[in-house]
Amino acid sequence: MTFVNERIPQEDMEKYQIEAINRCVVGGVDESIRPSWTIDRERNIYLRRLINETEDHRPTGLIAWNFFWNSHLFWVETKTLGWKGVRGGQGWLKLRVTKLGLMGDEHRHVGCSGILDFPEGIDKQQLLQDLYDALLAYKSSGIYSTVTTFELELEFGEGV
Repeated sequence: MTFVNERIPQEDMEKYQIEAINRCVVGGVDESIRPSWTIDRERNIYLRRLINETEDHRPTGLIAWNFFWNSHLFWVETKTLGWKGVRGGQGWLKLRVTKLGLMGDEHRHVGCSGILDFPEGIDKQQLLQDLYDALLAYKSSGIYSTVTTFELELEFGEGV
């Protein structure tokens, strides 16, 4: 199965403790994107945009995400380095991953303690590939994306 963009069904809101995660996010979750995600149901992986940082009502390019992978809930921060897109046509996005770490404890025990160390025994290359695939499927804005084809350039900051 592949990643798909969809609204989060109520049963999944409960299963994945979405409201508990939202309460942990300082400054709150962006309400316009809150009920949607990019999910691979077969592999039980999801990506969800939480915060699109703004300054004076203009995007700064900093975006915070949750990435549920291998029964771990990760906090991911990206910086938008470039973007082009045409409604109904081609889209392109260049992102830099600036932070990647475990959020709280295990997902079933979501904590508000911030970003923790990277877990031991994780296949980091597979994690990064799956993150890339999820971001690629998300396109420019998940269920709200208007581009039909999409290219993603992803780079990783120091220490990621």
